[in-house]
Amino acid sequence: MSNSSIKVQGEKKIDYFEFQFTRHLASCNNIDAGKLFGKDGEPAAAYYGIINTINFAQKDEANKKAFNSDNVYVSNLLRTWQTATLLYGSNIGKDTNLKLHISPYLKEKHSSEMEIMKRGNWPDHMKHSANKFLHFLKTLKALSRETNTVENLKFPESSWYDNLPKTITLTLPPLNINESKSKSQQIDYMKNEDGDYEIINFCNLIDTVGPEAKKLDEGRSSNEKNVFSFEQAFNKTGNLEKFMTWFSNNKNTHKGLVHVVTHSQLMQAYLRDILDYDIDKLAKNKSSFEYKTRHSNTWRLKLSLDPQQNKKSVKETIVPGVLLNKNEAKEQEASITAKGNVKQSSYGSLCGKQGSVDDIENEVCMKKKGGSRNNKTKRNKVKKRKNTLKKKRKNTRRRR
Repeated sequence: MSNSSIKVQGEKKIDYFEFQFTRHLASCNNIDAGKLFGKDGEPAAAYYGIINTINFAQKDEANKKAFNSDNVYVSNLLRTWQTATLLYGSNIGKDTNLKLHISPYLKEKHSSEMEIMKRGNWPDHMKHSANKFLHFLKTLKALSRETNTVENLKFPESSWYDNLPKTITLTLPPLNINESKSKSQQIDYMKNEDGDYEIINFCNLIDTVGPEAKKLDEGRSSNEKNVFSFEQAFNKTGNLEKFMTWFSNNKNTHKGLVHVVTHSQLMQAYLRDILDYDIDKLAKNKSSFEYKTRHSNTWRLKLSLDPQQNKKSVKETIVPGVLLNKNEAKEQEASITAKGNVKQSSYGSLCGKQGSVDDIENEVCMKKKGGSRNNKTKRNKVKKRKNTLKKKRKNTRRRR
């Protein structure tokens, strides 16, 4: 179940899950490319973040091994889903289903608590976020098919995109999140015959992770909210210790390392408050390990609830990620924005107005292969009608 254990009362052991926490990629807000004073309410991936994260995922064998799982736990903010897709989707192979589990206590803190100043870390409604994620997936294909030279830009290989997972599933917690037999809600994205991702399942969804998650607490008793509050879990600043405790209590059948993509402030807070290791304070020296960590995206570390864990043991697990070159990132985003302004361009920036999308208008309730008997019956009826029409046309031609 885990990678660490301690003996208790002789031979009895308590097992502790080991968690790998990774910071998200460079986003639009990290490079001041959003709509409002350089910020988006729910920022997506910057081009710099996309390309460098793809390269980082496959940089060496250590990274390929670190980002090799088809189950990844993410926050309710879009950029963690995008990061997990690039890091893990680059390594697990094309005939796979990458499952991204939107989980409690992983959300970054708000830049402002004022409703009129949504400048980062505010989750969107799933009808919007799910479509924005689809737009991101379609952009990945368009980038990989670019054959022309564009100033400041390099593009992923077409073979890289073709090897991304066949299916990507977003899971949302159900209303009865703490019940052992509760079943997650799913949004499924699958590649069609042309290699384009499509939403094949977005049906009867209750948005348990969006901006109005707190409404789900209405009518629940104080005891129920003390056990689990949707508002605290998805609308407030996260806490890694709370997440690890929640996971340990609810996911006890999980095997091996737990892969998580989250946010820098939460990772730094745990190091500072629990282990007395303040990397922000120690990052003043540009040549220091802490600077290279603090100012990089996709940096990672391993944590556990094991009481034997300490500052030294955790520091040994920290791996710096992609160091942000803000000026270079801004130049690249300007180039891709200019490309997006060209008539009939197949891609553009995911930041600001150019990255805006509409909500999903219609539910998609098509079942995946091996679906319900009712869906199979419907398909059989359609097939039967087609065969009947073919026979009629054939008989008509014969009579002529």
